[in-house]
Amino acid sequence: MASILPIELPSHTRPPSQIHGYLSIDSQGGTSLLDIKSMPKSSEPFRGIKPRVKEARNAVAGSGLTIVAESLLGFAVVGPAAA
Repeated sequence: MASILPIELPSHTRPPSQIHGYLSIDSQGGTSLLDIKSMPKSSEPFRGIKPRVKEARNAVAGSGLTIVAESLLGFAVVGPAAA
């Protein structure tokens, strides 16, 4: 998947001790919001299904990240830069 966002930004400063991010749960339709060509009528195709939500939650728990907010679309997370 191509993204308009760079994977890594050049910087001479050290990253902060905690970094906030967002993790998307696999959608039922397998479509990323970055790949849509027009605005969908609903968010339904982007919602994670229950088994994938549980799997994603377990993966986050084992990664060193902490979930700070959660929705059917994904998780807002925080953790050390190395995570």
